[in-house]
Amino acid sequence: MRNPTAVRAKRILAILTLLGILLSACGPTPTPTPTPEPLPPPRLLMHTPALGEELPLDAPIELVFDQPMDRASVEAAWSISPTVAGQFRWSDDRTVSFVPEGTLERGQRYRVTLAATARNAEGTPLEEAVSFDFSTVGFLVVSAVQPTPGVTEVPPDTAVTVVFNRPVVSLVSIGEQAQLPDPVTFMPPVAGKGEWLNTSIYIFRPEESFLPSTEYTARVAAGLTDTTGGVLTQDYVWKFSTIRPAVQSYEPASDFSYLPPSGVITVTFNQPMDHASVQERFSLMTAAKEKVSGTFRWYGGEKPSSPEKMIFVPDSPLPRGTRFIATVGAGSQARGGGAGLSRAVSWQFSTVPEPALRKSTPSDGQQDWPVYNSVSLVFASPMDTQVFTRYLSINPTVPLTNVYTYWYDYDTQVDLYFPKEPATAYEIVLDAAMPDRYGGTLGRTYRIRFTTGNLDPFAVFNVSGNLASVSAYTHTVFYVQHLNVSRLDLALYSLSQGEFMQINGFGGWDYWYNYTPSEANLIRRWSVEVSAPSNKATMTRLELTDAEGNDLPPGLYYVELTAPEVRRRWPDQKPERLMLVRSRLHLVLKQSRNEVLIWATDLATGRPV
Repeated sequence: MRNPTAVRAKRILAILTLLGILLSACGPTPTPTPTPEPLPPPRLLMHTPALGEELPLDAPIELVFDQPMDRASVEAAWSISPTVAGQFRWSDDRTVSFVPEGTLERGQRYRVTLAATARNAEGTPLEEAVSFDFSTVGFLVVSAVQPTPGVTEVPPDTAVTVVFNRPVVSLVSIGEQAQLPDPVTFMPPVAGKGEWLNTSIYIFRPEESFLPSTEYTARVAAGLTDTTGGVLTQDYVWKFSTIRPAVQSYEPASDFSYLPPSGVITVTFNQPMDHASVQERFSLMTAAKEKVSGTFRWYGGEKPSSPEKMIFVPDSPLPRGTRFIATVGAGSQARGGGAGLSRAVSWQFSTVPEPALRKSTPSDGQQDWPVYNSVSLVFASPMDTQVFTRYLSINPTVPLTNVYTYWYDYDTQVDLYFPKEPATAYEIVLDAAMPDRYGGTLGRTYRIRFTTGNLDPFAVFNVSGNLASVSAYTHTVFYVQHLNVSRLDLALYSLSQGEFMQINGFGGWDYWYNYTPSEANLIRRWSVEVSAPSNKATMTRLELTDAEGNDLPPGLYYVELTAPEVRRRWPDQKPERLMLVRSRLHLVLKQSRNEVLIWATDLATGRPV
């Protein structure tokens, strides 16, 4: 008889054995070592000098490949044109340098070619020949200058800048700048100081300035060398011209209308001028071609670049109200000679007219002039504002201490401000002896008569602000102040608590400004005829009741007020508006930092509620 335990053990051992066999069958299969593939054809990865780079005269030419090369085949495949003798030096099997036996030619263009016979270490050749061009460092050249060649109208204080194509000087301290070359000269000569901004940029600043109206020839002489030994092979010469004479400004200005009889003509030039040349070409004539004689004065022009001012003083006072033409002729010479004024400068102006009143606002005889508007007077010439009110009178009499004046437009216009009564006839009188600024007088008396209109109409609630609180135990009465209206038109609405809260806090000012009551809440609309003297504010007592004349119950109310005359005067204006709280309670509120207390008492008894 078999032992059950032994049988079970054998079965487990068999399963484990079978499982081990299966797992071993699933393991990786050994793979053979692959045969190395041959390298691809070699390539030239980089070369020195790179594209666009200049090669120093004593520097080697370097080639770098992407894989080890057969040195002999590379050297045999090498060629350079023009031909240069030299030796090869290998840093490793990928990098080779060609070292010329002597220095290369300056500014020479070379071509390096590597034939397709150059092979890698396994013997695989290049797919195709490789060539590249390069240049050796060239000669020193002026790359740019300022001012540019041929430019004109150069300001006298301009600095001259020369930019070279390569470093000319080494970096030095400011104290050593004096030892560096000054490569630029000028004709005519110019005193000044030059400095090197860096190794290749030189700037020259004139001591005072270049002369105006002058053509300068600037020269950088041949023989200047750069830091590599490159030479400027020939002179670099260019020319520029400084500013020609020109008129900067003149007085009086073009079309000015108020030159006094004793006035002078002033012309400012951009540089010192030849006085005789300018005076010969200056003229002042009337529109009728009558020439004005006079003398000349000159100011300024202390330095060659300083502006100079010419003043023409007529021999006799100029006639009033006359059109003049002033001309500075073409060809007026600068003090230093050279080019003259390129074109004539001519302008027109007028002398001040005889004093007169040209216009008044309101005009003589005008009716209904607004009470609060000023009176505007326009004169032909600038008036003597210091004594103006001495020759002014107003009827009905207004003390001069109550008359305020505001002058503008060269003191030819004045606005008069003084207190005026409504619906009143006024007369403003300007005395014939009233003087203008230059001693002329009006020569005749001027009278401006006008009548003021009524005051603007209005109708307003006689309360402070837009909210009032009244007792519900009493008959509610309120007052309206009005002026120049024939009727008061009112409308009474109920106001909900929500609307009241929006108007007085949550909705902000915009809500109140744009608020329009609903017609569904209308309680009453009525009108009250009023009669009062014109231009006199009057108070009218109104009762606030419902349509049947009954007192309103406690609640929140909204009232609108307007008048026909107000609507005609300001058709887009909103009506006067008032919110009303009608209540039987009186509330007192006290607030501290962390609590609020409210006392509510009955308005009739005073007892707490």
